[in-house]
Amino acid sequence: MSNENLKRSALRALIALPVALAAGVAATRSANSTPKNAPPSINDTVARLAAQADVMDARAQITEVVHRYARANDRVDEALFRSCFWPDSTHQHGSFKGKSQDFVTRAIGIVSKLRTCSHLITNVSIEIVGGKAVSECYFLAHHRRTKKSGEGEEDWFLKGRYLDRFEKRDGVWKIAHRRGLHDFARTFDPADTSLDAAPAEQLSVHSTDDPLYAMLADLHAGR
Repeated sequence: MSNENLKRSALRALIALPVALAAGVAATRSANSTPKNAPPSINDTVARLAAQADVMDARAQITEVVHRYARANDRVDEALFRSCFWPDSTHQHGSFKGKSQDFVTRAIGIVSKLRTCSHLITNVSIEIVGGKAVSECYFLAHHRRTKKSGEGEEDWFLKGRYLDRFEKRDGVWKIAHRRGLHDFARTFDPADTSLDAAPAEQLSVHSTDDPLYAMLADLHAGR
């Protein structure tokens, strides 16, 4: 039985009793009730609730993907980065135009050389039609990088939007095409160095050595 059929069977079981009770109450109140006033059938209610559950699941998965993309950048997590896109996904962002998996290769090469970076995702809007969707989100990205001169560091801020076409395959939503657009860029020189003297335990780690990964490992190990 498919996941969709399992979902509908579960919903049918959950609502069968209350719907039947409601129908009995309605019949008791008025033996002359017309079809117009009759309670909805179980099949109609199951279909409506299943459709609502599908939309909620789609929105949750899509939002998680765009957030996961930000984490992948900031923690230089290549496997997580690639998991956001279908293998045949296409990409257009900045000067890059091609396969999303090739974009990931290029991006990892860039972010791995940064001292740190932070991607903030907001204003997530999603429209869904069947097994496809379009998502728009805004991003603000901060990059701490070495100056081109090789002397000292600078902070580069970039603001824009990610426009994503998502596809659902075997119950999973991933990006099938991404278009990155920029609205603002600013480089600050010199970079603020007030965190340089802070203990390492107070700072995020620009790799999968970040404390988050140890916490996730403990969670899945039941610790």
